Amino acid sequence: MRKLLNNPVIVIPLACFALLWLLHNYGLTQYLLKQFVGQTRRVDAAPFVQNNKANASTKSEKAMGTLVADRWLISSWARTSIAKNEPFVANGLQKKSELPDTLEIEIEIEDEEMVVVDKETFDAALVSTLGLDQKGYFVVFENVLNQPVRKRVGDVIYLEGSGPLMIPTFGIAEARRTSEEIRVLAESMLANFSLLGVGAEEVADEESSFSENSMNIAFIQLADGRTGIFKQGDLVARDPHLGLDQVIKGVGQDTVVLVDQYANKYSLSSGYSEN
Repeated sequence: MRKLLNNPVIVIPLACFALLWLLHNYGLTQYLLKQFVGQTRRVDAAPFVQNNKANASTKSEKAMGTLVADRWLISSWARTSIAKNEPFVANGLQKKSELPDTLEIEIEIEDEEMVVVDKETFDAALVSTLGLDQKGYFVVFENVLNQPVRKRVGDVIYLEGSGPLMIPTFGIAEARRTSEEIRVLAESMLANFSLLGVGAEEVADEESSFSENSMNIAFIQLADGRTGIFKQGDLVARDPHLGLDQVIKGVGQDTVVLVDQYANKYSLSSGYSEN
């Protein structure tokens, strides 16, 4: 083995091969090749650059001419090539993330239940648009689509400048009574009410009237002689609170169902009252 290593015929070719392999592995051969090509192109491009300097009419052409003359682009490409072939550098290079062919844009559709109001509108609504149905008290607001929507205690609305707000309670001015006390008071009050008729706020045809999807109304004469037009959920009386819950169109006789805060039901038919 020692004789072989001391033999120039064997050692010199192996050394040359190892040197060429190192030059190629570290990118030096590409660098020397680019240097040689750059020198050749520089000589060839010199007259072109000289002529272009006289004819350049825009800033971009002048800048490109300067880069070609100074061989900035060729040197930059050579440095990049060497860095990519350097084993200690290439492993640390990160590829730029490519954009997808199609960008999926998620459009957030506003919820029909979303309400955004200012503080003054919120305070006024708690008093002026209070209603009552079988589920309990609610306040009518306008959603972001400018449509009426019912909000109850515990529901979330959005105050301008303050963010989300959970409705804590409603300011209901009524004496605290038991369910039976409310029932007795409501029955005595309804004895002085009269149902004059029922209808629908927006009637498209007979099939769509008096359905769950239409806004049914009732014409009720109150104890003081005034006639009120009430929608489903409206308060018919405030002490005790009685809300219009159902409107039923009958043959020759119409009927409405009212509820109190304890969900007790009271029916009132046209021509007479019924408990």
